[in-house]
Amino acid sequence: MQSENQGRYKRKALDLDEIKQRQLNKRMRRRVFYVALFSVLILVSTAICFFVLFKIKTVSVEGLTRYSEEEILEAFGVEKGTNLYAFDKDDKEKSLVTALPYINNVIIERDLPTTVIIHVEEKEPCMYVDINEEKYLLTDDMHILEYTASEDKLYGLLKIRMEPKNVRRCIVGEKLEFMDARTGDIIAQAYDEMINAGVLSRVGYIDANNRFGIYLGLDDCYDVYMGDIDEFDTKLYFAKGIADKLHSLGNRGEKGRIDVSEINKGIFTPE
Repeated sequence: MQSENQGRYKRKALDLDEIKQRQLNKRMRRRVFYVALFSVLILVSTAICFFVLFKIKTVSVEGLTRYSEEEILEAFGVEKGTNLYAFDKDDKEKSLVTALPYINNVIIERDLPTTVIIHVEEKEPCMYVDINEEKYLLTDDMHILEYTASEDKLYGLLKIRMEPKNVRRCIVGEKLEFMDARTGDIIAQAYDEMINAGVLSRVGYIDANNRFGIYLGLDDCYDVYMGDIDEFDTKLYFAKGIADKLHSLGNRGEKGRIDVSEINKGIFTPE
C-alpha cells in the first residue's frame, strides 16, 4: 500500500513538472512570436520610411562665395526624389572637396523629413608659384586652387620663386609637391612667421629653391638672404629693422642685398 501511494505521488509530481514545462514552452513560443512580430514591424516601418518617406525635395547650399549653387549641386550628384539616407555623407563631403579646389571644408546636414543642407567653407589664395611662366594660385598649405593667366588675380599675393626642376607635381586641386619634400613645409612656416612679424605686406617673393639658402624680396628694394629656416622669426625682425633704418637715412628706393643669415650681425650691400 505504501509503495502504491509513493508511486501515485511520483506520477503527480511528474504531471506537475510536465504541466510547468508545457506552460514554460508556451510562454517561450509566445515571446518568440512577439519578438518576431516586432522585428517584422520594424523592418516594414523602415522600408516604408526608406522607400516612401524621407525623399529629398530640397537641397540648399550655405556659405558660397566663388562657386555657383548649380556647380555645387552638380558635384554633389544626388537627385531630388532620392532617399535622404541613400548616400554616404562622408563620401559626398570628400568628393565635393576633391571636385572643387576652392572648397576647404564641407558639412552635409540631413534636415528631416525632406531637406539636405550643404555647408561650404572656401579657401582663399595667399600665394602663387610661377613655373615656366605658368602661374598657379596657392593656399597657405600649398594647395593648388587654379591656374591663371590674369595678373589681377596675383595682386597682393606672395610670389614663390621656384625652378621647374625642383617641382615634382603641380596639379590643380592637389598640393604642390617639391623634389625636396621639406620645401613646402618650410615655405608654409616662413609665411606664418611673416604674418606674425607684421612684414607679409612688405614681402614680394620668397625663394626657397635651396632650403638652406632662403631669399626674400623686401619693400621692392632688398633681396634679403635669410639662410635656413632656423630662428626665421628673429631674422625677419632683424631684416625689417635694417630696412627701416635704411629708409630713415634717406635710402628708400635704393636697391641692395641684406644678409641676416647670422642673427648676431646684419650686412647691407648696395646694388
